[in-house]
Amino acid sequence: MAKQIVAGIDIGGTNTKYGLVDEDGKILLRGSVPTKKYEKADEFVKALSEIIITEAKKIPVPLDGIGIGSPNGNYYTGNIEFAPNLLWKGIVPLAKLFTEAAGVPV
Repeated sequence: MAKQIVAGIDIGGTNTKYGLVDEDGKILLRGSVPTKKYEKADEFVKALSEIIITEAKKIPVPLDGIGIGSPNGNYYTGNIEFAPNLLWKGIVPLAKLFTEAAGVPV
């Protein structure tokens, strides 16, 4: 039985892939959503957070955090900065938005 699980998110210009992984690296769940469906970053974050939280509740272990890879992601600030292949322009405080929506460290 897993003791810890985390979500991994890979944001792409066309699709975003996500998964839940245990501390041994075993993939417990994977899925994807169309990135271009969401014109605003906060709509994307809300929808994906709801999916991840709902799926994580099916596993009897709390979600401990979320890791995200994205175009023009700034590791130090948690922002996406001027990504040319995303609809969200400028600086997007993605880690902050996910932390607020999912209630876990990002």
